[in-house]
Amino acid sequence: MKQITAILLLTLLVSCERKIEMNMPQEASKLVINAQWPQNRLYSVYVSKSLPITDPVSYNSAENRYLVKNALVIVKENSKVSDTLKWDSLNVRYSSSKKRTKFDSSYTVEVSAPGFTTAYGYSFMPAYIKPSKIVIKRDVRTSSEGILQSEVDVTFSDLSSADFYLFRFRTLQGGFSCVNTNDNVVERTGLSSPFDTDHCFSGNKLLVKDETFNGKEKTIVFYVNSVELAPVIDPVSRRTIRPWLELMHIHEDYFNYIKSVNLYDDVNGNPLAEPVNVVSNVRNGYGFFSVYTLSVDTLK
Repeated sequence: MKQITAILLLTLLVSCERKIEMNMPQEASKLVINAQWPQNRLYSVYVSKSLPITDPVSYNSAENRYLVKNALVIVKENSKVSDTLKWDSLNVRYSSSKKRTKFDSSYTVEVSAPGFTTAYGYSFMPAYIKPSKIVIKRDVRTSSEGILQSEVDVTFSDLSSADFYLFRFRTLQGGFSCVNTNDNVVERTGLSSPFDTDHCFSGNKLLVKDETFNGKEKTIVFYVNSVELAPVIDPVSRRTIRPWLELMHIHEDYFNYIKSVNLYDDVNGNPLAEPVNVVSNVRNGYGFFSVYTLSVDTLK
């Protein structure tokens, strides 16, 4: 009797089917602008478009349905037209052949294309900040996995305004695989694993804001895997290239943008995590535009 009851119940559960028709709101396609420039950089802008959620996306690498190749891309410097960018098919973006970003200037990117509302992005160049001192102490500790690490102490002078920074430890192969720090001024996003007791950050994702040291000199102590401080040979030029530290002085919206990207990467692939929206600052469209100052120091 129990078997018959179980079979009937299973049959009812399997056979019950209800079709629900949903009217998905169709949002108009918008332009997407992506560009981040340091000082003395040629203008370049990636332009694409959003697609409705119900549109199929081609997985053919030869066909990128997101690209917009017939856009008019204008860059204004201090509210005056500086250049009209040309389509660069090799690098799949719009570029300038002569105009570069400058200190103490503001920039507007204006993008229009047939069938789209004109989109805008605005930013101004922040003050240039460079580390006053970088001290490297070799092989001072080992990580929980037994990896030998060196200490890198970075000292810089903060301004009296609210300031935001992005530190990046880099080699020819990209960002350092693991950077540790016990300093709470470094945002706890961009961790390689939330369960890592060493707080192992990707070397490209070290965000800092000056709430606790506004207008003061600050030293941040980082720990990096010692092996990543070794120089490498450039396979093209055959020159010896040492790793380097980039200190980027950024705006709050850029800080929030990178933080949202870090959070997105942290939860990517986790079906139980809350959705993360990547920050956008483009008017009448999507994407992100900002300028920033960049200092680069070789780690010797």
